[in-house]
Amino acid sequence: MRVLPTWEGQAQVTRPDLGFGVVDATTKTALTVASVSVAGETQIEIILGAEPEDPVWVTYGDSNHNGSGNIYDSDPAVAPDVYEWVEGNGAPYSEQIPDLIGKPYALPNPMINYALLSVEG
Repeated sequence: MRVLPTWEGQAQVTRPDLGFGVVDATTKTALTVASVSVAGETQIEIILGAEPEDPVWVTYGDSNHNGSGNIYDSDPAVAPDVYEWVEGNGAPYSEQIPDLIGKPYALPNPMINYALLSVEG
């Protein structure tokens, strides 16, 4: 797993919480996510601003994050084609990105959106 900017519209975004949210399952109150990091090949560490009093829902890529997040797999695959931007073909000027034009582009797979209810134990 790795952290990468994700596209939202025509801008790349890296969120401080990487797309994760935590909600108190009883009160439905959003809890403060202090930090999120990749802690291993298959693990994400989420540190909250305070200890939760009730079970929590952990969400990824929910509506508060426009359905996206910043966790991707580590697949090194790249497209066989190169990134193109041609004036007049209908693509917006915001997609004219000099760092990408004429180069093969990465094909990382984003982590799926989910909501998991915590359990004790």
